[in-house]
Amino acid sequence: MIYKAEKPAAEVANVKKPENGAKAEPAAEPKENKQLADNNSTAKAKTYLVKKGDTLYKIAQQFSLDVNDLLQLNGLKKNASLQIGQKLKVSQ
Repeated sequence: MIYKAEKPAAEVANVKKPENGAKAEPAAEPKENKQLADNNSTAKAKTYLVKKGDTLYKIAQQFSLDVNDLLQLNGLKKNASLQIGQKLKVSQ
């Protein structure tokens, strides 16, 4: 006779052995997996690569930002000059 398992092997391996005749329950999820899920769910800051002819004003308008917010987001001063290829954060 051939017997089929009720649960896939992956689920069976995650079951605690019952103590004193108690029912078997799935083991708690490892903390590492929860931590990884939390890290993956965080949004990454969007960046913009500066091109020839770009200005802080032009970039700020393109991303619906105030120039001062763009400066603060990137830790720049008001008289900052841009370099072609420079990465600017345009969202948090």
